[in-house]
Amino acid sequence: MESNTEVIARGLDDKNRCWLAMHQHTEKLENGKDRKYFFVTRGDKITLPDKKRPDAVVAIGFVGEGEDMRIVLTDEYRLPIGRREIGSVAGLIDSGDYDCSPALFCGKKLASVAGAACRAAIREFYEETGLEFAPFEVSADNLYSTAGMTDESVCMVIGKASGTPSKEFLEDNEDINTMMLNRQEVIELMNRHDVAFSKHVWPFLWMIKNYGFSALNPVKFKVKDLVTVSGIGSEFEGKIFIVKMIHQEGGYLLANELGESVVSVDGKNISHYFE
Repeated sequence: MESNTEVIARGLDDKNRCWLAMHQHTEKLENGKDRKYFFVTRGDKITLPDKKRPDAVVAIGFVGEGEDMRIVLTDEYRLPIGRREIGSVAGLIDSGDYDCSPALFCGKKLASVAGAACRAAIREFYEETGLEFAPFEVSADNLYSTAGMTDESVCMVIGKASGTPSKEFLEDNEDINTMMLNRQEVIELMNRHDVAFSKHVWPFLWMIKNYGFSALNPVKFKVKDLVTVSGIGSEFEGKIFIVKMIHQEGGYLLANELGESVVSVDGKNISHYFE
């Protein structure tokens, strides 16, 4: 089947760089007719998933602990939909975000994409909300926004936020309010019909509405059996560890409260190792 893809329109910035392009893909069908398909890309090049870096980061932040936990949301006017959107901190990942030395995440060096996403998340969180942001979970490299019409992808970073919200660092063209909501406030928000919701935050809001914040609080245990816990030395006896419920080769990941010293624990007898 014959096919051809060409750029039919470009959006240029003030430095004449292409930041958005519309493509027309044409295929010759067996009956001799042409089928046309239109889609957009950031920049004017099409990059396949195995070679693509995410265009942007989406940062989901939480403040507080236990019953006092709140989710950080943004309330921002969005021109294409003509109303305000309840969403989360987000922004483009800059090329410079890849040039820094790798960040540490649970004691391991991050891959370049994850490291860049974390740096972008920390920067964007501070600029849009005035809050500090400490990542503790990073998604797959490319989560596609709307694959039926664009190859735009994001990397999602989840973390703990702290500080006092501020608009001091917003750009002149940004209209963003910061919201920090508890469970009851989330329930009330979801009953509103005068706002639009970002698909990135909706699953989190649904979970908080129905199950509270319990799923977001890491399960903590004290190590009690150093012999059967692989990789933990005597210096960790009695220390509090966070058990991240992520299976890895039949076990779990362990990290201390600083996110350091990741070890593996046999998942079949996890209760035997902790008190």
